[in-house]
Amino acid sequence: MPEPTARRSFWAVARQPRVVGLLVLFLLAAAVCARLGVWQLDRAQQRAELAAQQEAAELEAAGPEGV
Repeated sequence: MPEPTARRSFWAVARQPRVVGLLVLFLLAAAVCARLGVWQLDRAQQRAELAAQQEAAELEAAGPEGV
């Protein structure tokens, strides 16, 4: 009959180098994803401003008869 394994506490497991390394890796991945999200939002805002400028230029170029 196999002997029961001793249960280790949460903190004993959490302080293992492998678990700490995984935590650091996941935190780094989360930071990269957050930064890419901010970059996407900034890029979308720039594209919206550019589209508004182009639309204003097209309306100005069309003149009163184009409206």
